[in-house]
Amino acid sequence: MHFIRARLCREGGDRVPARILKVDGHYIEFATDAGTFRRWNHSPFELQKKTDFALIDPELPVLWSPKYRMLTIEHPRFRDLIGLDEGDVTPCHFI
Repeated sequence: MHFIRARLCREGGDRVPARILKVDGHYIEFATDAGTFRRWNHSPFELQKKTDFALIDPELPVLWSPKYRMLTIEHPRFRDLIGLDEGDVTPCHFI
């Protein structure tokens, strides 16, 4: 996750409610009022770990920021931000 994107996302206010439908490796499918989306993250382990709570408890707030391409999961004790991208998975040059 790019930390500048995460900070701007938290401050930006363009987030909309979302619902996670499925996580499969690098890919996640989620829905908002605007439709259903398929995006990817560099780390399938982190993606699965961060989305497990929302998949188990659909009442947890999940928010999507299309501007900053960040999915936020609001757990009572913590907040997880996940950077997501479109298209094919590309190698990460930072890990």
